[in-house]
Amino acid sequence: MRASQTLFSRGFFGRSMDELRRRTQIAVSFEAIKGATQPKPLYEFNTADSVRDCIVMTDKTIGGFSESNFDFHKSTDINNDPKIPSAYARFHGNISTRLPSDRPNIQRTGFAGFRSPDQRPTAFGRSMWDIDPYIYLALRVKFTSTSIIP
Repeated sequence: MRASQTLFSRGFFGRSMDELRRRTQIAVSFEAIKGATQPKPLYEFNTADSVRDCIVMTDKTIGGFSESNFDFHKSTDINNDPKIPSAYARFHGNISTRLPSDRPNIQRTGFAGFRSPDQRPTAFGRSMWDIDPYIYLALRVKFTSTSIIP
């Protein structure tokens, strides 16, 4: 039997200090009044761990047949173009609208997705993404048009 990790580990204090630093910066810069002055990356896929921690979902949870993968890739750009990230995540798979034969109550299937992991608690409680000062959300997405339309 393995003993459980104590709540007050270095990770807990580190997250608490990051949250204190973030809240102090908001107060000192009057961000709550003026609004945000710079972009805020909510989640970056720059390490294999950041991709592995994401939660991948498909309709298999309700008996569907869709499949999805979420993989980490390092950029192969040898020119070090600043427009191309040094690492990225690739979400891919197959969507199936086939209905499970043993579950007549299921009338629609065919979905896949991913989400970021829940933020871990700090001394200030559970962290949330504070996007109130921002007026829009921008996503950087690249896709191949041939695989979108059947």
